Amino acid sequence: MYTSIGKLRYTNDQVILLVDRSLVRYLRSLIPKYVEHRAQANKPHITVVRGSGIELPDLTQWGLHEGEIVEFEYWPLIQFDDRYYSISVQSKGLEEIREELGLPKHRVGFNDFHITIARAFFENEYGN
Repeated sequence: MYTSIGKLRYTNDQVILLVDRSLVRYLRSLIPKYVEHRAQANKPHITVVRGSGIELPDLTQWGLHEGEIVEFEYWPLIQFDDRYYSISVQSKGLEEIREELGLPKHRVGFNDFHITIARAFFENEYGN
């Protein structure tokens, strides 16, 4: 396991942990060169609370940790789910923040957090 840090950011409807771009660039370089992929359009981050009303947090604690530095652990084993390349992330600090907001430790359907490092490139994606 490796350790890194990120900065917590709240928006109107989501919480993310911004992570170092150079970490994501390095991880993306581990994808074999013959595999076509694209960098993510968004800033590198870990989603803590997903917006758009999907998760309904306790808003009394909203923004409490804005700008704080939070530590996370990762192993550079790249996973692929037919669309995205990502790595698994663990963080007690992020779990605690979710619980303060009245949410389970992880998003529904997930056992940990993750960083998306790239997305698959499909031939017809750009009209080719």
